[in-house]
Amino acid sequence: MIERIKRVEDYIPDALKILREQFGEKTTIQNKYSGYIASFGASLTQSGLISTLAFYSNKGSDEGESRLNCSDKVDRIVIIQWLEKMLEDVKGETLLNYVLHNQDNEDYIKEDIKRAAIALKLAIRTFKLTSGGEVDG
Repeated sequence: MIERIKRVEDYIPDALKILREQFGEKTTIQNKYSGYIASFGASLTQSGLISTLAFYSNKGSDEGESRLNCSDKVDRIVIIQWLEKMLEDVKGETLLNYVLHNQDNEDYIKEDIKRAAIALKLAIRTFKLTSGGEVDG
């Protein structure tokens, strides 16, 4: 069931909480997360909701895939997990399954996911971003 419409501002506290749970007391995180969430938004616009969720939710491994690509895939999945925690209507389902089971409300759901993703992007900006390697503890 679709609940009330939430604004980006409504999602920011949830996004900050999720990032703190993920990264603890660190004040820096790798900038790849900023890139993943930015790419997620662009993919929603270019490829559509279901295609984007399928790509970001893909846990499978292709033969010959490098470790870097496997790491990237895991990190992409984390973005979906964060969004699943933020979106109240997705109770106990994967985000992709939730969308597939509620296609009558796909436009509303897409906009809600966009707002949650924007909140994540803004919350990520409260951390100092590093290019990789070690981050502070």
